[in-house]
Amino acid sequence: MSNVNIEVVNSTINTVFSNTRDNDGVVYTSSTAQTLHLGTATGQPSTLRVTNSNVEVTGSLIVTGSLSADNMGMFKNRIINGNMRFAQRGSNVTTGTGTNTVYLVDRFAVASSITTGSITQSNTSLASTDLPFQQDGLRKGWRITAASGLTNYSWMVPYQAIEGNNMLDFAWGTSSGSPATISFWYKTGLANNSVISLAIRNESLTHSYVTPVTVTSSGAWQYYSAIVPAPPNGTAWSDSNTTCACVIIGGHSGTGGFTTANSNVWQNVNALTLTGATNIWATTGNYLEITGLQFEKGIIATPFELRPLTYELMLCRRYYEKSYEHQTPPGSITADVNGGGMGGNGVRKLAFNSNDFYDCGMIQYNVPKRSTVTVSGFNIYNPYTGASNSIKLVGGTTSVSMPVTNPISNFNHFMFVAPANTLAPGWSYLLHWTADAEIYI
Repeated sequence: MSNVNIEVVNSTINTVFSNTRDNDGVVYTSSTAQTLHLGTATGQPSTLRVTNSNVEVTGSLIVTGSLSADNMGMFKNRIINGNMRFAQRGSNVTTGTGTNTVYLVDRFAVASSITTGSITQSNTSLASTDLPFQQDGLRKGWRITAASGLTNYSWMVPYQAIEGNNMLDFAWGTSSGSPATISFWYKTGLANNSVISLAIRNESLTHSYVTPVTVTSSGAWQYYSAIVPAPPNGTAWSDSNTTCACVIIGGHSGTGGFTTANSNVWQNVNALTLTGATNIWATTGNYLEITGLQFEKGIIATPFELRPLTYELMLCRRYYEKSYEHQTPPGSITADVNGGGMGGNGVRKLAFNSNDFYDCGMIQYNVPKRSTVTVSGFNIYNPYTGASNSIKLVGGTTSVSMPVTNPISNFNHFMFVAPANTLAPGWSYLLHWTADAEIYI
């Protein structure tokens, strides 16, 4: 007897042999609880083929053999910290005039060029009655608020840049490029039918894909998903430690001109917003809150991938790491100022030779960084005062100014030297540190 194939094309079953075990095919039992059997009388291999359709199982799925899917297993979500669980830099920050890129929630930033107005980022806590909490167990959010309406600005870009090393299997820019699916929860006070732009751009800003997100329930949590087709063959997408795909939600152009009238199509332009999209940032108090952001291979929006806390924190630390506990903002006073001795939980170092920090001042990272950390990306803090560019001597003066100078840095550690006449051999000192290797656009 021949093998059995059931083919489902656009939700239609084309070939079914039923109600018999004498022939190859399918058996439906006549009992209330029915079973679908696929097999041959001789036990030969059979195939269930589903094309352009979904298979939904309510109950248990038992597989004897192997199960394969492009977006199954750990790290299907290429967004890091998509549940907004980690905000190592603090719980809120306000950005005013000028051209700035500011991170708050790990791996999420706002790039802006503002002449008039200001923006506040917050790491919010969801209530148990919120839909993302109930349906996906999401407890934190990233909220961006127009603290003062942007009445004069060039651009406003809330984003996460996905590193090329994390999208190699997408093969974007080749003939075998894979489509992607993006999904997230969002909340905004904008009126129903307002349009927010979702954009995907490459690092060189030569290609972009913009699609509308239409508000359907003002002031309430809403779920959104969309399929992003693979970009055209021959376009440039990073396969290294720089940006492959920059995901922008709620981006808007003031005088910058980065708009397009064409939605849901890849374009050879640098666009971040659709023509006619609502200018969410122009009015004081307007906000956009996001959680559960997922970017995965394939054309199905699967449930949010909740990775183990320690693993997710390690992913964040490739881009930003500190000696503080992850929930303690840099510059916090962590030592008992009246306790003497070591005190607090700062890092303790020992000066072997006066003014020589190359042996005793090396900071070893827990996670190798995306790129070499520069002087501007490395900071030290006094655990007793919270002051930057300062250390606490053990058995010496309360604090000593310690600007970071003459660094030697790589992906794994950072070393620096002390100013002249700062230390004496055998002195111990305490400090905290932060190291930033993020992607700034």
